[in-house]
Amino acid sequence: MPEKETFSVRLTQDMSDAIEQYADENGVSQAEALRRAVRDQYLQPPTDGGEVIDRVDELDTAVDERVARLEQQQARQNRGDTLQNGVNLVGIAYIVAYFTGGIGGPLALLAAVVIILAEVAVLAYNYGVFTDE
Repeated sequence: MPEKETFSVRLTQDMSDAIEQYADENGVSQAEALRRAVRDQYLQPPTDGGEVIDRVDELDTAVDERVARLEQQQARQNRGDTLQNGVNLVGIAYIVAYFTGGIGGPLALLAAVVIILAEVAVLAYNYGVFTDE
């Protein structure tokens, strides 16, 4: 049996009543009730550690979700930039061909309309009018 040391303490009436009530309800002496109170208060691991870990896990999950959304937005922006560059290149080729006399008449008008519609579509994609999900 472990060696025991004696302590003398003064308790408020409320604390004394609580120890006495615990002893009566659990069929133990007041000394044992007081020992259990001290053990439970000072010798048990803190209970808030799990709450902190749970909160850190929640924050970790939230950060991961935010990073995934940002990566999706960046990928969408990259696709939009690629589309925009392609349409711009076709537009420049059209302008060069038009002014150097390579195309004209109804074909030139049709090409201009197609390029303008492509520009509008790319702008709409870039501003989120169309989604790729």
